[in-house]
Amino acid sequence: MFTWLPELAAAAEHVAGRLGLHGLGPFELGILSQREWADQLTACLPMTPRVDLRHWGEHWYADQPVNEALLDQLRAIADHGVPVGLLTNSVAEWEPHRARVLAGQEIFSATVKSHEIRLAKPDPAIFRYADNLLPPPAGQHALLIDDNRVNCAAAEHHGWLTIHHRSTPDTIAQLGRMRLPM
Repeated sequence: MFTWLPELAAAAEHVAGRLGLHGLGPFELGILSQREWADQLTACLPMTPRVDLRHWGEHWYADQPVNEALLDQLRAIADHGVPVGLLTNSVAEWEPHRARVLAGQEIFSATVKSHEIRLAKPDPAIFRYADNLLPPPAGQHALLIDDNRVNCAAAEHHGWLTIHHRSTPDTIAQLGRMRLPM
């Protein structure tokens, strides 16, 4: 996975801060295109970047393999009638990369993409939006699998179950302990 350089992180915070946001917020919410964000970010950097930030998605996803094992588990859950949704802080220009890491699998009953609805995790409104789009079955809770602890905490505060994704084997083991049909 791509690692932020301190200068790049500081510039991203500066660009986002001008809009009252943080980090990748300006283009995860669709407020700035990747090109606009990159141009503003580059202007804030103390040096010329070694990569073209207008193609940030290529760098962000460069080392992201298809997670076949996790996708297989989600497919098994969906095949047993449990609705599976995708709730993602996403960037419009990154959708081809996301499609690659999902390996063409169409396992999601509903998809919520931050750039399309201008809401992003951890904002509580995105969880309400998702609940309306794909409500959990009666007597059950929605489950968020996320690699960001802050997003998990926000989902838990909203009443969802969470798995803080740190590794595929750990996430699959946690899914197994939840006794979901697979």
